[in-house]
Amino acid sequence: RDVDRAKILAPFAGCVRSESVSDGQLVARGQVLADLFSSDLAEVRVPLVDGDLAYLDLPGYGRFEGGPSATITTMFAGAARSWTGRVLGMEGEVDGTSRMVTLIVGVEDPYGAAAAATGAPLMPGLFVDVALTGRAVEEAILLPRDALRAGSLVFVVDSKGVLRFRKVTLGWRDEQRVQILTGLAAGDGVCLSPLAAPVDGMRVRVVLPDGSVREPEPAPAAEAPGSETPGADAEAAGHSSQPSPNGGSQ
Repeated sequence: RDVDRAKILAPFAGCVRSESVSDGQLVARGQVLADLFSSDLAEVRVPLVDGDLAYLDLPGYGRFEGGPSATITTMFAGAARSWTGRVLGMEGEVDGTSRMVTLIVGVEDPYGAAAAATGAPLMPGLFVDVALTGRAVEEAILLPRDALRAGSLVFVVDSKGVLRFRKVTLGWRDEQRVQILTGLAAGDGVCLSPLAAPVDGMRVRVVLPDGSVREPEPAPAAEAPGSETPGADAEAAGHSSQPSPNGGSQ
């Protein structure tokens, strides 16, 4: 009878992280018996610089519903794993050391349905990558980060094969791409090749994506006879900044 009265139930479905007692041990009132965690929901803390919040449709601050979707990925048991979650809220303070804000991403039933879908549970302690769904940007112009020169300068080649320095305004960026807000238009040719000594106004040969070469137009007749056109032997790989239907550039 005493054993039946000593049964202990947790107020939620979960897993035992650690035990603090063993069979037959005498325990006292208020003593910690075990450390549990819920298996109904896995939460992932995602630190972001505050500027990144401008590209997310967050319904508010603190805890909220209807946040953007998220994809959590990692390598586990020798295979790539992926879980689908949603932003549940934002912590109420900025980190005093890193100056970053922290979003909370939740994955429901990480040991049940989510584990069945990906072949492994999203367990506490895993190091993961998180991709958040941001705001849609119509006809966005995206360039490789290598196209940027001296911070926010881009080399543009006009229809006559003349290289021009163009100042642009940058938006969203990641490790490989950067969004151009102003300074470029659809159809502009962007130079991606490294140039040893570029000069604004120099003429260049353009290597098109299909491998063909477009020669620059001859120098205007007004130039002094016998003068050399600076950079006439330079070659620049072409990149068209035509916007694509899904918001990227081709």
